[in-house]
Amino acid sequence: KRLVGVSNTKSFVDGDGTQQFIKEKSTLHVKGTPNKDAITTSSYATKTGYLMKRNEQGQFHRRFMCIVPHMFLYYFDNEMSDQPHGIIDLELFTKIEIEEDNETIRLSTQEECLRPYYLQLNDPTALGEWVGCLLRDRYNIIKEERDAYRQLQDHFTGEMESSSRQMKTSTQDMERLLKDVADAKKETEETL
Repeated sequence: KRLVGVSNTKSFVDGDGTQQFIKEKSTLHVKGTPNKDAITTSSYATKTGYLMKRNEQGQFHRRFMCIVPHMFLYYFDNEMSDQPHGIIDLELFTKIEIEEDNETIRLSTQEECLRPYYLQLNDPTALGEWVGCLLRDRYNIIKEERDAYRQLQDHFTGEMESSSRQMKTSTQDMERLLKDVADAKKETEETL
């Protein structure tokens, strides 16, 4: 099962005529994916460990992080949590930088259209390993996409070459038929 958080906003008008909004959260279960508890997620993660994650209020909280292939960063309250505290879609957050303090990773979008994420670790070597893993996974995804496009391009190139050969053969056949028709016409005129 895969947990996916969904927020729905509903509105109603209360007794004094004021419109009120209620934000409801639902959980969807998508079949066919492994459980998203910390133990299962860490078993197929490419990198796991604790980092300090900054929330929207600017406060850092210790979170158990798992980088999962296909570009998701799951974070949990601890390594025994039953479900993620949150998921960062690394497909969108392509700018991965180490801040000047050399203790903080900044994840942001190229266009800066979404708020950045800040992850902190007081060990520069381990921080470098996290950045390396994030970049390596991104490189591998891009490499796989590039290879798929090359295969597609090779396939299309082969199809175009085959079509070109068929067109050339058809053109030669048409020229031969036109010559045969012209010869037959000439022969008919000479006979008459």
